[in-house]
Amino acid sequence: MRANLSLLIGWRYSFGIARQRLLSFLSRVSSAGLALGVAMLILVLSVMNGFQRELEERILNLVPQASLISYYGLPDWQSRIVSVEQHPEVLAAAPFTKVQAMLSVRNNVVPMLGFGVDPDYEIKVSAIAEFVPNLSSLLAISTHLVIGQGLASELALHKGDSVVLIVPDRNESIMPKLQRMTVAEIFVTGTELDNQVALMPLAMANNLRGIEGAEGLRLKLSDLFAARRVSWQLQHASLGYDFISDWSNSHGNLYHAVRMSRNMVTLLLFVIVLVAVFNVVSALVMGVKDKASEIAILRTMGASRGLVMRSFIVQGFAIGVVGVGSGVGLGVLLSLMAPNLVTFFEKAFGTSFLNSHIYPISYLPSDLRLADIVMVASLSMLICLVATILPAWRASRLKPAEVLRGD
Repeated sequence: MRANLSLLIGWRYSFGIARQRLLSFLSRVSSAGLALGVAMLILVLSVMNGFQRELEERILNLVPQASLISYYGLPDWQSRIVSVEQHPEVLAAAPFTKVQAMLSVRNNVVPMLGFGVDPDYEIKVSAIAEFVPNLSSLLAISTHLVIGQGLASELALHKGDSVVLIVPDRNESIMPKLQRMTVAEIFVTGTELDNQVALMPLAMANNLRGIEGAEGLRLKLSDLFAARRVSWQLQHASLGYDFISDWSNSHGNLYHAVRMSRNMVTLLLFVIVLVAVFNVVSALVMGVKDKASEIAILRTMGASRGLVMRSFIVQGFAIGVVGVGSGVGLGVLLSLMAPNLVTFFEKAFGTSFLNSHIYPISYLPSDLRLADIVMVASLSMLICLVATILPAWRASRLKPAEVLRGD
């Protein structure tokens, strides 16, 4: 009976009767602030999770996870692949030769990072086949070049156009090599790689670099984060590799920046939730002051301090449940709709909010996770519940005689 009475009183104080318009308004404002903070926290966590997922599953599946490199080439790269793949953490290996060059078209010149690859091996270590399904047939011709959309747009290139590759020689006193190539395909990954990467046949890259076989091997590993350790082990287990590289050299700063940004934004948004909880506390304090005479009457009628305290805890808990529940619903809805909303506004205003020249990807990702929803809702409710204890305790300590005398 007492428990039901506490629930009834707490709910009426929160959202109940029309006579208490000010308190009801404050309760609703407190719930709205809490809902907005929780919704923004869930939305931002989903977007940051999306950036981290795209970085791991898209960008890091296109760039070498680990590389074993020789200055003078690897003529026996086939046998080395067999040897490297015996390592239990290496899923596949492929030859490559990197070519730093310039693309020249109609007096326009842009820098390019080219990779000479063997398509049959490359599709085992890279996700490029998702964007260029016919890579093997395209690179069967030595003068074919497969470039990213960013490079093509910058030079106004289309499939079938001719370009000139300018490759500086290792010996600076010698004129750079010039090679006419044909744009066989233009790929779109939606990442920063579209603005800089081009693929060509391995033999052509070797010819431009003046090396035999391949410059090195790129590896696909079972554990992305073991790249440095595994490549170090392979380098010391075999002769012929002059140095090693892994994804943390090229994209490690970006990955850690995303992780750190996620943590910092989460902390800042939890501060917003705390501010919203302070509004709940303010509403309860004002409620205690406004309801002092009613509390005194309840006490004189035999209500215990515990019942009074529970009533105000129920009031704070009710505000928290409504606010957090609404915030979770709004946050989930925004997280699911955010990518489509951004795309809609980009088309409507004819602009691009995320440019791959500046950001690692050109679209807004979202990865809604149940663990984040539970964590945000649980911590918000816990903070809200703890914050109600002090006002509820103060209400239970009111002295009926002093309140009724007006002291």
